[in-house]
Amino acid sequence: MGGQLLKDPPGYVCVHRIGSANAVDRLFLARRLVDGSDVALRIFGAAIANLRDRQRFEQEVAGLKKIGHTAHVLPILDAEVRPDGQVYVVTPYCATGSLHDHVSAMGRMSAVEASRVGVKLASALAAIHMRGVIHRNITPSNVLIDGAGEPVLTDFGLVALSTSGDFQVEPGRGQMPFLAPEAYLPELMTSAADIYALGATLYALVAGSGLHAANLARLPSGGERLPDLPGVPWGLMSVLRRAMALDPRDRFADATDLRAALMSAR
Repeated sequence: MGGQLLKDPPGYVCVHRIGSANAVDRLFLARRLVDGSDVALRIFGAAIANLRDRQRFEQEVAGLKKIGHTAHVLPILDAEVRPDGQVYVVTPYCATGSLHDHVSAMGRMSAVEASRVGVKLASALAAIHMRGVIHRNITPSNVLIDGAGEPVLTDFGLVALSTSGDFQVEPGRGQMPFLAPEAYLPELMTSAADIYALGATLYALVAGSGLHAANLARLPSGGERLPDLPGVPWGLMSVLRRAMALDPRDRFADATDLRAALMSAR
């Protein structure tokens, strides 16, 4: 890990970099020494500077570990704040990549395929919302495909929780089209923001071109302005429009309702 801010965390050997979660974090394929398994190790670019933030981070990680056995949620295997404030998080390694990678390689998803993905992710959201956890960061890049070919949510909003007293959102370019309008006012953010983000993610999957950097900013900002897409049934478009309503009160009441609507729209 030459040039890294951290040496290999105890118990792991970093093999090579596999991408960047955002502009400042670093993501590696690593080997877990206790069993030789491949894992994904993320080193956060932002350090935790005080005891309060350290405690909040540890509380959030503990909460996320409790939902690690939820279907379609990638579990956290390990997480630590080092003495110098640097943070790392370890999850299973998904060699297939993300939904973003899949669509970039294979082209837009069919409405049926996207609906099936949406049903599974909505089920996961319903489960984590019942435990009081909000994802905050659902995008095609943050839904990985596991070894069984199933979509799994990853990259929960740990940095926003652990390093910012006011939970201020500072999205990267790739995250912005998937953020609900109220996400920029943290005091207003609820689980409804995840419903918006999942709707925007599914829209991007069936739109296809919306995933590419040159077209990312063209994703509609939701609501009735969301245009029809060729080959996408009216029923699914209606579900996406409601999920992406600009006013949270106009969206589905919860992820269970969104799941039911997606099942009916197949």
